[in-house]
Amino acid sequence: MKRIRLNTYILMLGCLIMTHCSKDKGNYSYTDVNALTILRSDGNELDGTDYDIRLGKELLIKPTVKGTLRDDSKLSLQYYWILDKDTVGTKEELYVNTDELGVGDKIGKLVVVDKETSLAQYASFRIRITSGISKGSFILTESEDFETTLVLRDLTANEDYIYMKQMAGGFELGKYPLGLEVSYSATSATNREYKRAVISTKEGANPIMVVDLKQFLPTLMYPRSGATLGGELLEPSYVWCNPRQLQTNNVNGITLIEGKCYNMASGLISNDVYAYDPLDYSFDESAVCPSLSLNGHYVAGFDKKNERIRIFGNSLKGGGMFNQNFDHLVDPQSTKGHSFVANAEMIIGTDLIWQFITKKGNEMFMHNVVTDLNIYPYQPQKVNTIASKLVPQMVDAVHFVFSGQFWYFAKGRTIYQCSRSGLDIVPYLTLPEDGSGDIVSWNFDIQAASNFTKMGIATYAPSSTKEYKGSYYVYNMVDKKFDQQDLNVIDKAVDVEIGL
Repeated sequence: MKRIRLNTYILMLGCLIMTHCSKDKGNYSYTDVNALTILRSDGNELDGTDYDIRLGKELLIKPTVKGTLRDDSKLSLQYYWILDKDTVGTKEELYVNTDELGVGDKIGKLVVVDKETSLAQYASFRIRITSGISKGSFILTESEDFETTLVLRDLTANEDYIYMKQMAGGFELGKYPLGLEVSYSATSATNREYKRAVISTKEGANPIMVVDLKQFLPTLMYPRSGATLGGELLEPSYVWCNPRQLQTNNVNGITLIEGKCYNMASGLISNDVYAYDPLDYSFDESAVCPSLSLNGHYVAGFDKKNERIRIFGNSLKGGGMFNQNFDHLVDPQSTKGHSFVANAEMIIGTDLIWQFITKKGNEMFMHNVVTDLNIYPYQPQKVNTIASKLVPQMVDAVHFVFSGQFWYFAKGRTIYQCSRSGLDIVPYLTLPEDGSGDIVSWNFDIQAASNFTKMGIATYAPSSTKEYKGSYYVYNMVDKKFDQQDLNVIDKAVDVEIGL
């Protein structure tokens, strides 16, 4: 906190002028100052606090003031509450009607004056008012009619679920939802601001939307007609956004349309990145492995049409358009008859690896595309199969996530863990039996360093007679318990993001 004296500066200056030539006699007399501390109701300091609240809700800030010489019951205090430079209250408590303030950040300050000493103390705080939630679960769902809904659930309070079929301004979400990506910026060591989301659907007037999470207003859209340079209709089956660009509105990434790969940036879609492929590749619905480390220089994927791993490059020229392939590194017989399961980029030592998991019947295979980062110019040097095994738990499993050293995936009501170096799996978490169906989507909380503390898990029971056949759980990985077990509250989940 910051301490200021009111109406004492002139007096102090005058005393200095009168005494600066006086002989120092050493007969000093000190008076202890009754220093003030402003605390929240939970005992922590008010200064630096962020209050996250949804539009339409009410907020009551009730501080406690402590003095070093007298307890608060004996203090004679004057309060001044300031929001965006306007004094909005002079009582001990501040009542906030968010409807009157509107959406956005409101910078606040509480100045408390000890009337006996004229000593003032102030604490700064911020009120963040959003149309949806500031922290919590973001769930992209699909109805039985394939309609898309963005479902929000606040983690900081016992709030109801919020269902959004359209964004502010009347922009409707399309049909056949594909994915959801939520970004944040750190406002302090302990606070985050979830700023925007990318919502993608296969059909709709705007299949790819970048949405401001305060107002839920689209700030960038990729329209179905007119977004592609080649004139194709934008009907994506897969969308990946560069996470380093999600902090800005200039979101870029890649998308798949009818098996072909395209770059996306600033509301426009490029031509096919490797249009003159002699094998006429097809990455099918989602079998592409975006590279964060060498983005724009290489792209790899599993070619369903030719049943093999493909790597395209441009001699490190960048720009995401490719004129060479690395088919000579791949034994086409090693993946003959295989289908795509999952892929991820990882760094092991000095090796950049794009790892693919494929299957043939019930047998699973792990393949590594290896680029040694000690060798420049960077380019893939080898492709090898590192493991194969019958793994029935992986057959028809959903939502593969790679984090740290492990793969995670779900089948039935269990999430499994698998090492990146082999196909030995162990159960990681099993949901309690409650008749809510199998897991259809899940995710760890959004973390840059994989220090996860919670998991969001969605299930679906197609034979349920309830209005909503989907259920949602939040598992606390620290306390090893479920924070939420909400049955029949959502449609079928396609993607889950959980922000703390």
